[in-house]
Amino acid sequence: MQQKRLEHWLRDAGRLLVVEIGAGTAIPTARDFTHRMAFDFHAPVIRINPRDASIYGNSSHISLAMGGLEALQAIDALLTQP
Repeated sequence: MQQKRLEHWLRDAGRLLVVEIGAGTAIPTARDFTHRMAFDFHAPVIRINPRDASIYGNSSHISLAMGGLEALQAIDALLTQP
């Protein structure tokens, strides 16, 4: 049921941006989902991870080697500049 709701939402969502925060490589579930969204929906990715931020494959992807709160505050500051 949950998978069907997600699929329905993704069909209707329009253009996507995936923001992945703190997903490491030890348990790849979140990263697998990110890669699937990027591939299936041509979605750009912002990967935030202080130790393993590397992301490959598309120039529209962004890697931020910092903690989640720090990265989100920096993004917010950039977006709210006059």
